[in-house]
Amino acid sequence: MNKGIEIAVMAVGGLSLFVVAFLGFATMSGTPLSEVAVIGNLFQTAEPVEEEEPMLSDDTEPVYTEKQVVDANLSILTAYAFEPPLTSDELQGLVVDLKTAKLAFEERLRGVVERESGVAEREELLGHQFATLEELRAELDRYEAELSMRAAEVGRDKDAGASSAKAQWSEIARLFAQGDAEEMTTRLMQFSAMEAAKILGSLDQERAAALLNALPAESWKEYVDAYSRATADGPG
Repeated sequence: MNKGIEIAVMAVGGLSLFVVAFLGFATMSGTPLSEVAVIGNLFQTAEPVEEEEPMLSDDTEPVYTEKQVVDANLSILTAYAFEPPLTSDELQGLVVDLKTAKLAFEERLRGVVERESGVAEREELLGHQFATLEELRAELDRYEAELSMRAAEVGRDKDAGASSAKAQWSEIARLFAQGDAEEMTTRLMQFSAMEAAKILGSLDQERAAALLNALPAESWKEYVDAYSRATADGPG
């Protein structure tokens, strides 16, 4: 064989072996062949052309079929669907319990309002009664003060009358202070026993005793008893 042909065949074989080894190594490393230096251009792939969607004008509304609308609504409802925690019977029982509790609360509220109203009425009544009692007490105080004033006036009048009467009997007693006892007793008996006792009470005891002893026996006891009572009650 020609020496030149052998060299060419060996060169092609070596180059082929090198390329296969190089491609195998690049493939095992995970590097895309299009990114390998020198030979990357040989493996470039055409980029897919994106189809542009037709643009709709702002005034054009999308048209949906009835099935699409129903499916969309069902999908939304299905997203929020959940299993109810209570059955219909349990819910009905809960409603009945709530109504019963509401009625009981309203009844208690009416009772509280009635009791408060009754308390307010009793307080108002007690207030009126207290005011009436205060008026009565003030009236009694005024009446008591008036009675005290009248009693004082009566006492003063009584004392003045007693003093005046005592002065009158003292003036009469001066007529019996001197003179014959028997003659004076004749005059003394012209007064009643009580009046004579007032006259004798205005005299000193010795003169009074002398006049009493000069009285007749039938009148002596009456005048002595009247004198004793007069002197026991006090002068005047």
